[in-house]
Order: sequence, then C-alpha cells, then structure tokens
Amino acid sequence: MKFIHTADLHLESRMASSFSASLASERRRELLLTFGRLFSYAEENGVEGILIAGDLFDSGRVPARTVNDVLGVLKAHPHVQVYYLCGNHDENNLSKLSALPENCHAFSKGWTSYTLGGVNLVGTEDFTDERAADLTLPETGKNIVLLHGQVADKNGSFQIALSSLRGKHIDYLALGHLHSYREGKLDERGVYAYPGCLEGRGFDECGEKGFLLLDVGETIERTFVPFASLTLHEAEVALTAEDTGIFEVEAKIDRALCSIPSSDMVKIVFRGDRNPDLSFDLSYFEQRYRPNFRFVKVEDKTRLAVFADDFKGDISLKGEFVRLVRASKLSEEEQDDILECGIRALRGEADL
Repeated sequence: MKFIHTADLHLESRMASSFSASLASERRRELLLTFGRLFSYAEENGVEGILIAGDLFDSGRVPARTVNDVLGVLKAHPHVQVYYLCGNHDENNLSKLSALPENCHAFSKGWTSYTLGGVNLVGTEDFTDERAADLTLPETGKNIVLLHGQVADKNGSFQIALSSLRGKHIDYLALGHLHSYREGKLDERGVYAYPGCLEGRGFDECGEKGFLLLDVGETIERTFVPFASLTLHEAEVALTAEDTGIFEVEAKIDRALCSIPSSDMVKIVFRGDRNPDLSFDLSYFEQRYRPNFRFVKVEDKTRLAVFADDFKGDISLKGEFVRLVRASKLSEEEQDDILECGIRALRGEADL
C-alpha cells in the first residue's frame, strides 16, 4: 500500500515580500495547480492515501473559490483517501466545513483514528504532554501518527518532544511545520520525517521541494519525490578586491548560474571584498539576467575593500577620511556606504 506524505502547501500565501503582485498571483495559482497534480500522481502511481500534516492553507482567511477548488480536486479523485491535519496557519479551514467529501478525513483536538488497508492512521491537532500519555497503539500492524509542529525538548504550542513518543509502537511519525525535508530515527521501531513544503514561495525556501512517497509492506519504505513546478536558487558570487571590471563580475555570475534551468527563480548574492573602483549597480545585474530566468533578484552582501590598516601612513585627505570612518561606531554597512560615496566624491565623479 502506498501513501503520500505532504505538508505546508500554504495555499493562498501572499508572497508579497518576495515577488511583484502579478508574479505572486501567478505563483498562488501554480501552488493550487501543483496540489491538483499531486492527486493525478497518486492515481497514476497506485497511491491510496494522501497524508496532509498541516498548513494546507496559509491562513484562516481563504477565498471561498480556493476552498471550492480544493474540494473540487478531492471530489475529482474519489478513490484517493485524504487525511487532513490542521496546522498553525490554516486554522481548520476544511475541518470546520459542515460537509466534507467522503474521501476526506479530518483530525481533531483529541486523538482521531482511521484505518486504511490495515494501516492505523492516528493524529491530533493539539499535542500536549497529556495527549502523549494518552496515545495507545497496537503493537502489531503498522501505525502512522500525524502531528504538526517543531521537534523540541518539550511539548507545547506546536512543539513536539520526540522522547514522549518513544516506545509507543509508532512505525512512522508524519510531521509538518518545517519547510525543508528532514528525517530521523524515533526509536528502535519507528522514524519521523518532514517532507518540507511542496513548492518554494520565497528565497528562504530554496532547493528541491516535493513530498515523501511511503510504501507500506513489512516495513515502511520512504522516498523523497521532487515535485515542485519550479525551483528557487540562491547563487553566491564571491568578489575580491582584484575584481575591477564589470565583465570579470559577469563571468563569475555566469559560472554560478550555468546549471540552473531558465524556468527557475534565482537570487544572486554577492559576497566577499568589493573594490571601490568597481562599477557596481545591482539594478544593472537584475536587468542583465532577468531574460534568462523566470525571476531574478540581486542582493549585495559584500564589504567594501577599504581598510584603515591600508592607510596607516597615508597623510592625504583620503587616508584621514578612511581612518575616521573605520574608527567610528557606525555599522559596517553604514561605514561602507559613507566610504563609497566619499571616495567617489574625492575622485570628482559628477553623479554625486
């Protein structure tokens, strides 16, 4: 028997801090389409149950059309059973409905149990020390427990102490909350796993995204399946004080981006020491590489390669200026901004 373990889809996420309004709207639609593709994959690959370990939606205020779209997907795949656990974001968006499709089974505040093909599926939306103590599972058969929260030292609000679940006859602990794939040993019998989010929604969610495919037999075999419609990448470009020309920088960027598909999204992050004589316009790089990818963002994390020790014996105005700025209590970023403007002004550049 096969199950899909997914979580943290965050449908209707605003994504306003990451993308323009139009692109964020496109991505919201793509997240919903990926949810639909998940069910098509299930039918095509003999998956009988989909486990949603929380945060199907991004908030408690979801447009009715999106809820209806989700219900439409469930109804269109009646042979795929869905086990839905509410997370800290979606606030019972499906559970509070008066009627769910027959193939959708929701968990509640107390322990709720279902059985599919001899597999026990147990979950709670409110995991506490008392809930852990009350969990009773049969020693024989296969037991899958669904929870939403962060692995922690103690149980609390969306916190899960693995120690309180050891020795409970759990074969697989299906978790949600973390947006990156992660797994580990629970005890001698069982394992725990986070599938991560199904689609990246910003550059804090870079890398392959997908779900875990569970094959339940004598054991529960799990396979991570990349499934997102696109991948977000953070490409680091290391600058040095020897980089003085724009074409040298572009060559480094080209090397960093050469293996990234054009359908993906990229954040170029400059790091290292930047020569003050280097023409460095972030908007130029965005315009230069925007046609190559679905979306490009550029971020400067360099420091200006102007150091007080280099001007110890310099009695010029520039030397005194550099020493004064570097000796100030301003942040390094503020110092760099002042130094860059000041050095250009001392050179008599007309755009200041």
